Amino acid sequence: MSLRDRTIPVFVYPTELIFYIANQVTHKQLLTLYNPYDFPVKYQVFANTTDRYGVVDPKGTIAAHSYVDLLVRHNAPTQSNCHTRDKFMITMQDATTNQILGKRCVLATLLPGDKDSSIDESSHSSYTACESSPVRERTRTNEPEASVKQYFIALSVVFIIVLLLPTKCDEREESSIPAYLHIAVPIKVIVSYVLGLITLALLKPC
Repeated sequence: MSLRDRTIPVFVYPTELIFYIANQVTHKQLLTLYNPYDFPVKYQVFANTTDRYGVVDPKGTIAAHSYVDLLVRHNAPTQSNCHTRDKFMITMQDATTNQILGKRCVLATLLPGDKDSSIDESSHSSYTACESSPVRERTRTNEPEASVKQYFIALSVVFIIVLLLPTKCDEREESSIPAYLHIAVPIKVIVSYVLGLITLALLKPC
């Protein structure tokens, strides 16, 4: 069975959008869709409340091993819409047959006040503010960003080692490596996909 016949993971960043009423910069945010696969896919973005949000290019095609940045705009940043958790549903389809290959939900929340004044309200607010505001992140200490990059680099090294280990289908070849360290092909495929995503995240400009 080929990958086209299976349900595939949909990779999106960020997984949650946080908007702030008093900060107009946050009323427009980027949503990045990744395609780490060896074939092109079609995407489509649906919002459960279309009157509140606008998405530039809500549907299109992503080439193999590529990604697209979509501009998401909040059209109704009012007090009455605060703390309402809306949803974006993202679908990936086969570029030839239009068969749905996978789905992913992205949450969207509007908060009162300004992002800068709300950043210390909770650890959740602090995390989402850093995630959705690369500009502010550069004005703060670089320690969290550096630790995340170090984690990704270490994880990449582990994945590369896994990919270098023999596969189970190479049984005809003699190897000094124990049999339990022979990795199945599907696991190597998944590891290579995740490694590609980590590479894109490390190479993507802040």
